[in-house]
Amino acid sequence: LALDELWGEALFSYRLRQALLEHGKGEGLKVDVQDGFQAEQIPLPSEPNEDEVPLVSIAVDSQDDSLVVLIVKGLKEQDQGKVNGLLNALEAVEGVLHVEAQTAMNRINVSGSAPGGELVQVCTDHGMEAECRVEPKLPPAVEKEATEDEKLFLVRAAALVCLIVQNCAQALCMKYSNDPSVRTPDGLKYLATTAVVSGEAAKILSSLVIIAYNTGGPLGVVSEINTEMVQKPVECLKLLIPSMLYTVQNNLQFIAIQNLSPAVFQVTSQLKILSTAVFTVLLLGRVLGAHRWAALCVLTLGCIFVNLDSISPTSSNKDGGNQVLGVMCCLCMACTSGLAGVYFEKMLKGAKTSLWIRQIQLGVGGIAIGTFGAFSKDGNVIKEHGFFQGYTGFVWFLVCLNSLGGLLVAVVVKYTDNIAKAFAVSISIILSAIISIPLFGNSISGLFFIGTSLVIGSVFLYEAIVPFNVKVNLVLVSLVLTALYLAPPLG
Repeated sequence: LALDELWGEALFSYRLRQALLEHGKGEGLKVDVQDGFQAEQIPLPSEPNEDEVPLVSIAVDSQDDSLVVLIVKGLKEQDQGKVNGLLNALEAVEGVLHVEAQTAMNRINVSGSAPGGELVQVCTDHGMEAECRVEPKLPPAVEKEATEDEKLFLVRAAALVCLIVQNCAQALCMKYSNDPSVRTPDGLKYLATTAVVSGEAAKILSSLVIIAYNTGGPLGVVSEINTEMVQKPVECLKLLIPSMLYTVQNNLQFIAIQNLSPAVFQVTSQLKILSTAVFTVLLLGRVLGAHRWAALCVLTLGCIFVNLDSISPTSSNKDGGNQVLGVMCCLCMACTSGLAGVYFEKMLKGAKTSLWIRQIQLGVGGIAIGTFGAFSKDGNVIKEHGFFQGYTGFVWFLVCLNSLGGLLVAVVVKYTDNIAKAFAVSISIILSAIISIPLFGNSISGLFFIGTSLVIGSVFLYEAIVPFNVKVNLVLVSLVLTALYLAPPLG
């Protein structure tokens, strides 16, 4: 291509990208945009082929001036209507001269042009010499959007990494907190119920500090709380729903542990991953392709095997218990976990209220419900030894770490989603198990390695980096069968 045509091609691709995005929204299609305007994808709602998921991607044909080719993969005859819709949307784009669909070749040729623009010289320093090339200077709208996309990607990546590190650190610290050496001189151990309430209070305090920083001081905090909470009491009441669901979840977990063996509990409790995906579709209206549902099933199996590795083969529910009641509690626990998480995500993304105000609203409900639970369960002990019995410097660090986790979860849910959070938490479980080997003398088996492989593999399968084909399916089946052979009995 001639240099003066490069800019036009960039602008032309950008306009096509915008048209595809708008068309996808109008048709209710899931639109997934990656790498600027060079890898647009619109998964079409149809049954995928064996190796491919239906998608449309933009690629520039270097053989023809200003010709953009949309490569269409995995389409079937029933998708022709969707292709026609794409053609109509593309024909309306400024600069498009001709649109031609080649069904047999699975491609749509879009030819057109855009006015010329400014060229810039970009140089990359390699040490001894600099490599220079001429590139089109993109329109301000393109540059702004590319910058915003890059910043958003960095925020998402940083939030997920921080959540993984925090979850891993919290698991290790909670295990260490059971050591007698971290107790107070009188030998009292801290109460988990009061630690939860303290964590909610720390989360509220942190949110107030952030709001003060953003609004210029205490007066800004007062104004923000008055506007978003005092004048909007209904919004505060809405956040009581996830707080109540989490309380119900904790009680169901207690009942399930009493009535089930550790192995059965670990298996059934991991269904919260799939319940989160179900509520994501039902409440948020998102579309998950077949390959993503399959990847989530792989993730669930991986988490099950990783957790089963920590269970002794001889452990069982020696007291008997009601197995049906335990399983029902686990299923309800999985549902409440998924519903609470997705509902909170909807509250974060469905209104203009700031993330930190939402944290305060959620924290107020958490303190109220948590305090009631603490006195209901440990009221006598609290009256005798005080609310903060057994608190040491390390316990306060654990409280702050727990509150940090609440803030990070909100950031992850705000800028990604609950499914991404599930992947992050799963990876943190693996890391904490590995770090526990030198710290606490724990050991891992082949079951752990299989579970880890499934968890890591599910990430690549979910993002379609690795497709579900015959070879991949055979590997997955062989891993699952081997894990089932190595797994402890569920009785």
